[in-house]
Amino acid sequence: MTLLSIAQRVADEVGLPRPAALAGSTDQLARQMFALANATLEQLGKMNWPELDSTYSFPTVVEQVAYAVPADYDRFVTDTAFIATQYYQARGSLSANEWARRRNGMSSLTGWARYRVFGYPAKIQFVPAPQVVQTVVIEYVSKNLSVGDDGTAKLLFVTDTDTSIVSEELVRMGLKWRIKHAKGLDYSEDFNAYERRTAEVFAQRLNLGSMPVAHRYGGDEGLASPYIPDTGYGT
Repeated sequence: MTLLSIAQRVADEVGLPRPAALAGSTDQLARQMFALANATLEQLGKMNWPELDSTYSFPTVVEQVAYAVPADYDRFVTDTAFIATQYYQARGSLSANEWARRRNGMSSLTGWARYRVFGYPAKIQFVPAPQVVQTVVIEYVSKNLSVGDDGTAKLLFVTDTDTSIVSEELVRMGLKWRIKHAKGLDYSEDFNAYERRTAEVFAQRLNLGSMPVAHRYGGDEGLASPYIPDTGYGT
């Protein structure tokens, strides 16, 4: 669904005049719905949706400490930085104290690679400085939350034909409770439904494996544990 089709459906559900356009409109309701749709998108963007994850790789330069982040960078995914050519994980992002200690101490010359993301514009900075050319691979969360009909990713909704990268259903539900709140209508049921559905959709998108509780570990041989007898234990 495009931004405009989402807004028109919400207007129909709430009983408001259906907007003919949002972006660039002088109609107050259209302008309000445009702003609230983007507010919903911004809130959803604070969550680590898999749809927003991207991979970034770059080669190091000998003795170069700082490296630019991607143009759409918002934040890194924890524990995903690897020196791919050496098959080991680069630890970070370091705190300011850890960075100062490593950068200004003897560990700045030797040891495993550590990194910190800081500064404006933000840069990835390594300690110790690379001594050979290596390939670094990191996953990050993109700040682009919508996409145009030409495939161009955008920070927020800009035109009526833009679509959401994250769940369109949640954008619609978020816009609905927000516009009802703005118009002084009872929005509590819609807000609660939005919160519940957000949690459900996020869990479904993560698609994590099951975590059995009080489940007997069978292993490859069907034993409770490789170190505990299958029978007679505790007698």
